[in-house]
Amino acid sequence: MLETPETEKVVTITQIRSVSDLERILPPLLQVSQMAFPGERSDEQTTNFFKNNITNGFLFVATIEDTYVGICQALQMSFIQQVEAPLSILIEMSESTGEGWALTGIAVLPEYQNQGIGKTLTQICIEAMFEKMGDRSDANIFVEIGFQRKVSFILHRKLGFEEVHRDDKYVYLKLERTLLSTV
Repeated sequence: MLETPETEKVVTITQIRSVSDLERILPPLLQVSQMAFPGERSDEQTTNFFKNNITNGFLFVATIEDTYVGICQALQMSFIQQVEAPLSILIEMSESTGEGWALTGIAVLPEYQNQGIGKTLTQICIEAMFEKMGDRSDANIFVEIGFQRKVSFILHRKLGFEEVHRDDKYVYLKLERTLLSTV
């Protein structure tokens, strides 16, 4: 739980562990995702993406009272191939550096941004991924960020991610277990 100083409201972070739990809360999660990533995926594609993350990774949601305000998703690299490009560059990076995971979607509704919700969601998701990796010292976490998402880039840099690649649309960052920041 997180109490945001700006709103003095309690934010609850919950892991969605089953597709049946997802189906109960799907409409508000689609709204959060579509507001954060307008036009990038259809509702059907987003739903399938959520399901894949639940089955082969993690899906965490943030709520304030009964309102869904944020999501954070992660997927084990071995399942990234089931997801559409451009995440293929992450597969190549993972193969060259050991087992990996990818943060595959972080979103907070605009009116709830800059209150620590995205940071908390991301930190919880990172902790879950490292816990799942166990003692592997070669395991890394990757994220792909579009150039227009400057706030996301800054957040990930503050959390210890380092830039490893750029192309014409995205910057790719990696978090090594040894670089994990407690910021």
